[in-house]
Amino acid sequence: GWGSVTKDSVGVVASVDGSSANIDFPEQTGWTADIDELEVINQPSGTQAAPATVLKSGDRVRVKASVTNPKNGWGKVARTSVGLVKTANKFEVIVDFPEQADWPGIPSELEVVVNTKATQQLKKPKQAARKKHEGAVVKTDLTTIACSSTKDGPIVVGNASELLITVGKDSNDEPLSVSVRGPMMPGPMEVVDNEDGTLSVWFTCRTMGKYEFDLSWGSVPLKESPFVVDVVNMIVNDPTKVSIDPVPAEGIIDVQIPLNITVAPGAGSGPPIITHVSGPAEPSSIECAPSVAGKYFGNVTYSKAGTYKLQIGWGDNSSNINGSPFEIKVEASQKS
Repeated sequence: GWGSVTKDSVGVVASVDGSSANIDFPEQTGWTADIDELEVINQPSGTQAAPATVLKSGDRVRVKASVTNPKNGWGKVARTSVGLVKTANKFEVIVDFPEQADWPGIPSELEVVVNTKATQQLKKPKQAARKKHEGAVVKTDLTTIACSSTKDGPIVVGNASELLITVGKDSNDEPLSVSVRGPMMPGPMEVVDNEDGTLSVWFTCRTMGKYEFDLSWGSVPLKESPFVVDVVNMIVNDPTKVSIDPVPAEGIIDVQIPLNITVAPGAGSGPPIITHVSGPAEPSSIECAPSVAGKYFGNVTYSKAGTYKLQIGWGDNSSNINGSPFEIKVEASQKS
């Protein structure tokens, strides 16, 4: 079958085994076909093919947008996840993602995420009344320029957070420079003069992971800079906003039963967790992976007739989606 590949797709041969070839297309990796079904596309004269990206330990990577289903599955990793390469060779890459450590992938499925950088500057603050703000903050101690906090708490995706800089009276009139490196540029990020001898660096992180804040007074880095901040995701999952259509109620042995899951806005990050509850035998296969935004496509296959119960949770096994657990009656053959 075509899978996600079209007649206009151009891919790279990953391996050849006898009369068949394994091709990595932008739309689908690990695609297999007979050699006589393929044709070689010559590179236009005067051009060169782009060299393959060589991944190395410590690279920040994510799954390419063109990859629908990674060869080894998604596991707990999401399409927006950014992880660090642990080990890599030309056949396999092991990545530590925030959601799953030691995730196995292949080089052609991954792309390097270049550290984004945001910079703000503001000169020595005025001495006036401190403005009141809410939000998580980061603590540290500097010498003349001190970075302290007014409220402790975790740095959470989507929440406004603050670095509070206290500037001593004896400091010179240099600008404060703030540079941020991380999985995704915080937005919005601004430096505010509180008019009481302090500066606030306000930022909102849009994805979890490790961020580094470089602070300097003029051209001189401040003590303990860069500040390393671990941003966590504390989004609450709401399984009532997750549904499946059609509802799995019946099937035939050795034939895939579709599991098409729709996620409404406000449901959280999930992901769906499919669990066999009861029945004459374990399923011969259960698959589920993200597709387009707000959709997960999966299937379950049984090799023995009987009545089964299948549970679909959202984020964990105890948070059932609408209608779960589902009772599925599996027949030996199609009803006449």
